[in-house]
Amino acid sequence: MVHVSGCAKGCAHPAIADVTLTARDGVYDVALNAKPGDAASDMQGHTGLSPPTPWPASRIC
Repeated sequence: MVHVSGCAKGCAHPAIADVTLTARDGVYDVALNAKPGDAASDMQGHTGLSPPTPWPASRIC
């Protein structure tokens, strides 16, 4: 299961998921077998990832 959360509270699904993406201060964390809000030291994954820069609309055909 993949859980995408807008914050570390994880209200909609507070349990562990196979992959969890959590938004935080304009970046996001990706964690394996974790829940939103788990400490970075307790999870496998990456923290502080920035979303890719979107392409300008003029370059989309």
